[in-house]
Amino acid sequence: MPTSFYLNKTVIVTGSSRGLGKVVAYQALQSGGNVILHGRGTEDALDDYFKDQIAKGKAFYVSGDVEQMETAQQLVSTAIERFGRLDVLINNAGISNKGAFLESAISVVNQVIQTNLMAVLQLTHLALPHIVQSKGSILFISSLAAFVGLPGYMPYSVSKMALRAVSESLNIELKRQGIHIGIIYFGFVENDNEKYTLNPSGHKEKVPPRNKLITFTKEEAGFCIEKVLRKRQKRKTPGITGKLFYCLSNYASFLFFKMLSRQYEKQQAN
Repeated sequence: MPTSFYLNKTVIVTGSSRGLGKVVAYQALQSGGNVILHGRGTEDALDDYFKDQIAKGKAFYVSGDVEQMETAQQLVSTAIERFGRLDVLINNAGISNKGAFLESAISVVNQVIQTNLMAVLQLTHLALPHIVQSKGSILFISSLAAFVGLPGYMPYSVSKMALRAVSESLNIELKRQGIHIGIIYFGFVENDNEKYTLNPSGHKEKVPPRNKLITFTKEEAGFCIEKVLRKRQKRKTPGITGKLFYCLSNYASFLFFKMLSRQYEKQQAN
């Protein structure tokens, strides 16, 4: 369960109008934090709890594509103007794709890389001076796709692998400033009904429900995020599935590659 970690802290959570980001923002507000919410929709589309927190001045909402400089600047400036500080940046917003690279429009590849990597770098760069001042935390939400190039999901894997390099580099660069840089490699987190992926032509396709036996609830994933922040952990691969994925990709890579190849060939044959 969350502790008082978020109490009186100012937190930016990208992609917090739905899904995991929404739950994390909710948990932070419940624990006494101040939250800058973010999403692509209008404020009217937020649920009643967030609207109530906005009315009380505990939360503010920034609408727009996170990859746009204007949106990134507004997220940071809102935190500073409204609360006078920025303690935590949770880079949660992201998008996935499905389809062979050869069959995919390059615009889809660019969109995934832009949203999952370049937008994260941009916002992190804008937030860093304030995080340095508060000696706070920056957290990157990654995926098991960071451990191996997944066939059919190459741009997504590339973007999530790159976040590992970002977190490791920043950990060294900012060590003396006392900044916490963390990354979480989540496996399967339960989907919202609205969750979608991009097909090779760039159209949205609904993501089917995941197997509950190997899936974290959004609340469990939110508690994990809070724990990583509270303990200032550098990296976390939660769950049995995540640990198995990590071990296979690092210590049995040849076997793992064969397994992925067979699975992909089977999918292509169907």
